[in-house]
Amino acid sequence: MLTGGDMVMDVLDQSYGRADSLYRLYEDLAEKFNMPVYNTLGNHEIYGWQRMEAGIEQHPEFGKGMFEQRLGPPYYSFDHKDWHFFILDAVYLEERGVYSGKIDKEQMEWIADELKKIDRQSPIVISAHYP
Repeated sequence: MLTGGDMVMDVLDQSYGRADSLYRLYEDLAEKFNMPVYNTLGNHEIYGWQRMEAGIEQHPEFGKGMFEQRLGPPYYSFDHKDWHFFILDAVYLEERGVYSGKIDKEQMEWIADELKKIDRQSPIVISAHYP
């Protein structure tokens, strides 16, 4: 199963307790599938970017940390039945409370390296939350 982001609703401006409960709800649901689940980071999985709480940036799960600690890396690739899948992180903080969609230089370089490793005839699927 491949998700497209926004599996939780919505930890951008929630207390830690509420964010934790939303992630636990999703994790409990995802464990019930009898297949691998590949998660794409969406803006609603990012903890605290819109919360105006003093010092929240120091929380170990702030920002993409909650997604990474609970669901995995924000971008990665895998193969399935001769297809190559790229799961990308397309959510970036512009300033406190404001985010946008883009693929950064680091990921573009990683994609270029990954493409060198796969057969040129392999079909490719890309999942990114923002177009």
